[in-house]
Amino acid sequence: MCGFAGVWLDRRENIDDIAALARQMAAAVAHRGPDADGVWADAQAGLALGHRRLSIIDLSIAGAQPMTSASGRWVIAFNGEIYNFETLRRTLAAYGRRDHWRGRSDTEVLVEMFDAFGVEKTVRQCDGMFALAAWDRQDQVLYLARDPFGEKPLYYGLGAAGLYFGSEVSAVAAGMGRDQLSLDPTAIQCLLAQGQIPAPLSVFRGVRKLEAGAIVRWTASALRERTFPPVGRYWSPIEAASRAGYTAPPGSENDAVEQLRALLETTIRSRLISDVPLGAMLSGGVDSALIATLAQRASDKPIKTFTIGFENQSFDETAAAEKAAGLIGSDHLSMRVTDKDAIEVAPKLCEIYSEPFADSSQIPTYLVSRCLHRQVTVALSGDGGDELFGGYVRHREAPRLWGMLRLLPYSFRRGLGRLRDAVGVQRLGRWMRAGDGLGEDANRTIKGLGLIDAASADDVYRRLVNHRDAGLDVIGSIPKRIDMGRRFMLADTIGYLDNDILTKVDRASMAVSLETRAPFLSRAVFDFAWSLPSPWLSGGGQTKRILRKLGHSLAPELDWNGPKRGFSVPLDDWLRGPLRDWASTLIDEMPDDGHIDVARQRRLWDAHDGSRGNHATELWPALMLQSWRRRHGF
Repeated sequence: MCGFAGVWLDRRENIDDIAALARQMAAAVAHRGPDADGVWADAQAGLALGHRRLSIIDLSIAGAQPMTSASGRWVIAFNGEIYNFETLRRTLAAYGRRDHWRGRSDTEVLVEMFDAFGVEKTVRQCDGMFALAAWDRQDQVLYLARDPFGEKPLYYGLGAAGLYFGSEVSAVAAGMGRDQLSLDPTAIQCLLAQGQIPAPLSVFRGVRKLEAGAIVRWTASALRERTFPPVGRYWSPIEAASRAGYTAPPGSENDAVEQLRALLETTIRSRLISDVPLGAMLSGGVDSALIATLAQRASDKPIKTFTIGFENQSFDETAAAEKAAGLIGSDHLSMRVTDKDAIEVAPKLCEIYSEPFADSSQIPTYLVSRCLHRQVTVALSGDGGDELFGGYVRHREAPRLWGMLRLLPYSFRRGLGRLRDAVGVQRLGRWMRAGDGLGEDANRTIKGLGLIDAASADDVYRRLVNHRDAGLDVIGSIPKRIDMGRRFMLADTIGYLDNDILTKVDRASMAVSLETRAPFLSRAVFDFAWSLPSPWLSGGGQTKRILRKLGHSLAPELDWNGPKRGFSVPLDDWLRGPLRDWASTLIDEMPDDGHIDVARQRRLWDAHDGSRGNHATELWPALMLQSWRRRHGF
């Protein structure tokens, strides 16, 4: 796992100058690779690549980057892991390519594959997580590519002197300079609505984030004309889901459970390959417990597992994780997030996330990553299980709710919506919670109230995932022939998984130079999940039905039937308590320059601070934006 950066200028440069610029850009992502650095430059072409290395496989100099192919034609800067690199090495041997290797790294296999088959054909064959820049010295073409699910980030921008690219937006900004950068208002509105900035947008105008499963080919003419070339897709979850079908069972449901077990065992074994210490994240949930169970079965010694909890027992999962660890047989460590931790981390988030990001679970994600890094360099996670196997309540309940709502005339539902707005959802919530025993049912009812006047199934999804009406539309791009619950799963895979979950984990873990690997995020696992009938995923009143059945077959002593619990934090209490002074200062400093409705944010803050409603979800993106702007001068 590493970080890289590069520049391609449309004028000839002194080789020392262009190398220095690439090194300066790579220094902005030094936290991603603290073990070594390297630069390669071609003054004639005006191109340079900089790299920061976190050594995982082949710790020797033979794995150093940027790396040139044996023929000298290709140069690569690469961030990630190619899990099937040994298979690709055998593919090269079968074609009579390379009988001598400099080392054992996946990077060397990758650059030699480019030499033999080209970039697009190679990435189609890769099972891995990656972002890469590959320079074809012969044809003078630069390729930028990103892994199928978006585990590793890649940004690129056009400036006055040429093209700048890198693993984080901070690397691009370091090359372009402050005077060429301005905030993108569309990206800001997406942040405020969804808590994240979706690809291809970035916080800056003229700087793009490459989409997952995408590849872009840069030529000298595109550089001269300062035009972004079209982005190609070498893998699309929509196309893959359509091919898989999800209607013809491959045997009985129990047969499918066994097939899934064998498939996950294979993916986990490939993700256990490492020359440095490795562990696993373990919460009280199904996904991480299943990954940890299978990883422990594949290991001849106890694996290290880690969990994080809270002083507020409503959000604490340490007891469930510790019980799971005891039954699995792992070497487990738990830590708790205190008010002091929240006060310490919140101001740092603007640095950890190089562009504004506002999923409040970013705080414990960073803390557990820091805890992990004290003992391991690589950690397995359960990310992707919800999106691929129907883990969110909306995957199961939204189709049922919409089926009832649509029976009522739309004009009647619009009238109910106007009544709801007149009374106010927060006031309704207070009335409900005042009743005895409503608890979580009140929260679900409040969320349901927001759907009363939804115009369509797609509108239901937008209202469930957005804080307000803004942002890029994902659900609208998915064919209507796919059933509603599966459409929601696919939208979450394309949008929420890439732009939120994986962004959160990548930036938090790489801030402490920790590599995370997600065994669910394999195209083979995706294809299998989408071959299954919908009731096997969200049937019998359960989410992730097949994962729970697999868990029962592996470790029947564990509780696999608990409700879905996200990595939530007591944000509303934190904003009234340990983070109150920090948040209040940011609210007071917000500039009224059109990016944020400052008057609204101050009203929300006053109501929240005075316990007249819980507005933490809408306040947090505005706070993250202001914290980032204050730190970076925008």
